[in-house]
Amino acid sequence: MPTHEPDFRLAGYEAVNDRVADQFWQHITIEQDMLTMLAEHHTEDAEHSFYVMHNRAVS
Repeated sequence: MPTHEPDFRLAGYEAVNDRVADQFWQHITIEQDMLTMLAEHHTEDAEHSFYVMHNRAVS
């Protein structure tokens, strides 16, 4: 299990419209329970986190 709850927001990303934003979050929410954490790294100031995940739904 990850020591931090993954935050799927992408720094600097803004969806072109609300429809695209809704589709992005819907996709993440649907498959979130299928993601296996392979590795994680957090900056010392805890400002940024990086994850390597495997999506078991597409194997």
